[in-house]
Amino acid sequence: MNKLSRKCSWINGFAHSREPLFTPEDCKEIIDHGLNNWIASEAKIEKPGNRQGHQLDLDYRNVTIFRTTEECKRDSYEWGFTEKIYNNIWNFNEDVDNGYGFDIEGMNEPPMLMRYEAPDINKHNVAGKYDWHLDIGSDDEMSTRKLAYTLHLNSGEFEGGELQWLLGNEPSYLKDGEPKVGTMSIFPTYLLHRVTPVTSGVRYALVGWVHGDSFR
Repeated sequence: MNKLSRKCSWINGFAHSREPLFTPEDCKEIIDHGLNNWIASEAKIEKPGNRQGHQLDLDYRNVTIFRTTEECKRDSYEWGFTEKIYNNIWNFNEDVDNGYGFDIEGMNEPPMLMRYEAPDINKHNVAGKYDWHLDIGSDDEMSTRKLAYTLHLNSGEFEGGELQWLLGNEPSYLKDGEPKVGTMSIFPTYLLHRVTPVTSGVRYALVGWVHGDSFR
């Protein structure tokens, strides 16, 4: 048997920046940019064996997604904050002592702004949430997702809406309470995770992935 050289003792764990990557003013600007310039749609899911395509399932996932347009993809402002996110993830991943050491190549999908609303605000009168799921999938694009990220854009403006991971029998989460505005969580796309129901206010987050050849 060949001796394996690359080892990561926390390959089944998540990472979180202690210091903000963006200021509160930056985060508000990102929210405003997404709300005013990107295309909104209701999140849908594709159930195994269902030939009807993606469908609404508010009991499982209730979130409004704002996706960038082709015009915005060429925008220097948008490229600026996307590049900053990617460079931060790249530097962390390549850290010999603490990084995942995954083979990553870039971002094949632009980031998306997620809006989770409390029932009294949401047009369906249902709490914003996303139950347990993986970020990796079987199609060409999803199969190359290696690392997922969540940039926390607001804090103190909502209750619930906690990002959690299932690393054992019990959910794991950020121990220091609400994540600071502008901090970022990073985790492998094969980890089960969820966003718990938002019971008050509105939660905003910028999410996306860094890609590379499928795990092997």
